[in-house]
Amino acid sequence: MEKKAESCLWLILLAQHLFFLALLSQLNYTLSSLSLFLFINGAFIVFSALFFPFGHGLTATLLFSLFYDAGESWALGTGLIPSLIAFIAVYQIRSRISFDKNGAQCGLILLVNLGLYLYYMVLASTRLSLTLPLMLLNLVHLAFSQIILALLSGWIVDLQKSAFQFFHIDVDSLTLPTK
Repeated sequence: MEKKAESCLWLILLAQHLFFLALLSQLNYTLSSLSLFLFINGAFIVFSALFFPFGHGLTATLLFSLFYDAGESWALGTGLIPSLIAFIAVYQIRSRISFDKNGAQCGLILLVNLGLYLYYMVLASTRLSLTLPLMLLNLVHLAFSQIILALLSGWIVDLQKSAFQFFHIDVDSLTLPTK
């Protein structure tokens, strides 16, 4: 029985996101010597929600969130709810987004990333004593992440799309909304 690559979209998407997460972890390890941290999970969730059928995108987002939580000190599944809410919200409004303009996608990525980062920041502050230096450090990490994501979001989306060309899948033709 022959399977087409389109039936495994969620698996290809998940593998791609986990690869990027591994690279991001290595980058964050390097940045830790400068007391910096880069958080760009919003880009992965928005990409799944904008360009993939609901089931494939939801499955990849669910498993990505669980994998991300596995590397953190909080309980497995803690980040699942905000990630799924972000995915569903973006999926529901994607028909109103202009795919001709990278600015709309960039703004959406930044908004989702901001929401997720603030969630994780509040989560971390419940375990640690909330001090002014800790808050300032978190705000620096947030600003750094948002600036880098604003500069690279178009490139990140294009890189994710081009990775599917290896499997002869045109991401733009999957579920782009009709205008």
